[in-house]
Amino acid sequence: TTNDLVAEGGFDYVFLQDQSRAAAHVGKDPKGKDQLVRNIAAMAAKVRTVSPECKAVVECTWAYEKEDCGSFGSLKAFDKYGRKGARLMAKAVGNAQVSPIAKAFEIVRRERPDINLYHTDKHHQSMLGSYLKSCVNYLLIFGEPFGDSPADCLVDPETAAYLRSVAERTVL
Repeated sequence: TTNDLVAEGGFDYVFLQDQSRAAAHVGKDPKGKDQLVRNIAAMAAKVRTVSPECKAVVECTWAYEKEDCGSFGSLKAFDKYGRKGARLMAKAVGNAQVSPIAKAFEIVRRERPDINLYHTDKHHQSMLGSYLKSCVNYLLIFGEPFGDSPADCLVDPETAAYLRSVAERTVL
């Protein structure tokens, strides 16, 4: 399905993410995980063959507690390796940005631990985590603060405003 969609072309942006731990694995062991880097670079190249002006964004995904923090031992280590790996992947893609989703999640975990960014599996994002991720990526594309009446997307207005402010601090 992905290859069929990519073949259609006409993309302005491509957001690239392997499975959620991939960037952190690359950050921890760049030489041992070089196939992950080659795979993401190959996908970006495939998109650029049909959309040469397409801007590539490598997502630096969020750390999570499940499975001993993704097998990295702590949220701090998971975040550190994820940021390093996402930068390496973006460099391999060439002229790519890194979406700092992990940084936004880290800020919310520190400032507002009452906001649950995780689904019940403690791995995938909850509706609030999805909203935060969307806000981060929106700002990467448009590069300016949210207007006077942004969409709350069924999120409590006060919580939505806070998550947008975190996204703005993270990206802008």
